[in-house]
Amino acid sequence: MNPDDRAKEEAMFERLLNLEAERTPVPDLRRMRSFKATQAHWQAQVVARRRRRRFSLAAVVATLGIGLGLISQWLPLQPSTLGQVASVSGELWLDRDTDHPVRLSAGSRGVEVRSETVLRTSDESLAALAWGTGHSIRLAPRTELELLDPQTLRVDAGAIYVDSGVIRRAAAITVVTDHGSFEEIGTRFIVRVEPAHARLQVREGMVVYSGDKDRPVPAGEQLTVDDTGAVERAAIGADDDLWNWTFAALGPQDLEGRTLDEFLTWMATENGWELSYESTELARRARRPTPTTNSQGRPAEHAREAVLRPKRLPPHDEGGRRRGET
Repeated sequence: MNPDDRAKEEAMFERLLNLEAERTPVPDLRRMRSFKATQAHWQAQVVARRRRRRFSLAAVVATLGIGLGLISQWLPLQPSTLGQVASVSGELWLDRDTDHPVRLSAGSRGVEVRSETVLRTSDESLAALAWGTGHSIRLAPRTELELLDPQTLRVDAGAIYVDSGVIRRAAAITVVTDHGSFEEIGTRFIVRVEPAHARLQVREGMVVYSGDKDRPVPAGEQLTVDDTGAVERAAIGADDDLWNWTFAALGPQDLEGRTLDEFLTWMATENGWELSYESTELARRARRPTPTTNSQGRPAEHAREAVLRPKRLPPHDEGGRRRGET
């Protein structure tokens, strides 16, 4: 109780005790005891009323919660759209908790994917998703991926590749596994789940692994966690063969309208190459609008071969790294 309220109460009780002046005056000690007792009783009543109000409010909230719970069982919330299928090579199965999973094939581009859906790829299949946050999410063969919400994915088997794109998004993706979770910090990375371990491979940026404690994993590192919680780290390259499937998962690409520089920059980013030109004149010419023919629907792997074949670039230079010069 604040001082102003207390002063008001004391003044009120003072007036109550002096209402009947004709009565025999009460000695100061008895008067004070009477004042304190009456005041304590009144305060107790106020506290009791407040408790009853709180209890009533809590009861209303609890009743409302129960009601909403019952309503949610009768009228379950509809799953939200998270993105759409960008590419399928082979077959992709969508299981929306029904008795009839949906089979998607190469012609399924643009099909919406929703939360509370499990995606499965077969032995030789690849798939890519265009996520609503701007991410590209790609599935390796024999992968089982559960879509929980826009920022949370669960991998139970196989591998996924997460690419946050050139523009770093505020909505970070977290990949959950039985061995811990992996949260991106503007990056490109793979999470692979095997029966006895989970493996994180970071191509660019950084990912935070959360298990027994948080461990940041920078680009160029691989982190493996086994069933006992033991952690192993190893070095990897941005252009190692382990990334090849992530490029193949993109499927047919429409190259119409791109300049040569835009195309080569995209190709270098997707393959972990470093793009440079032998002269400023070549760089200037590469940025000119260039008409293209027969470019629509060309598989990404064919485009990759087209870049390497004309110049007969060796797959790796003397230092063991693949070149991307032109």
